[in-house]
Amino acid sequence: MTPPTAIEINPIPECLDGKCAVKNFVGKSVEQATKLFEDNGLHYSDDLRWMGPIGFKFYFKAALAYLKSAKSHGDPDFLNSMISILESRLFGEYNDFEGIKGGIDDYAEFSSYALDNYDAYDLDQNIYGDLRPNLRSLSEKLQG
Repeated sequence: MTPPTAIEINPIPECLDGKCAVKNFVGKSVEQATKLFEDNGLHYSDDLRWMGPIGFKFYFKAALAYLKSAKSHGDPDFLNSMISILESRLFGEYNDFEGIKGGIDDYAEFSSYALDNYDAYDLDQNIYGDLRPNLRSLSEKLQG
């Protein structure tokens, strides 16, 4: 699988956040991108928010691989950020469902895995609240 080009990661060349995503991800394989998430899940998850659909679908696989690894345990910021990104990109303010729907199985797997392993991420309810209703809602929408 060939990594996305700079324009596939950032289809709006003047977007500064997109430029940052290009700088961090262009030319990287899923395995290399997974290592980025391992180094700083929150920082690199924000790049996914700004990526074009092709870049998002490709590099979401790296975010999913990180989520499913033991290295993500105790990283509540990453999980919280990714839930927000999925909600906004699929059904919210950035709604680009049509552009990214090709990764729907990965998004559903993300939601399901996060629900099944919720306690591993050490989410402090005083900071994040209970994110399980958000994950259940995502799962239901993705299955429907």
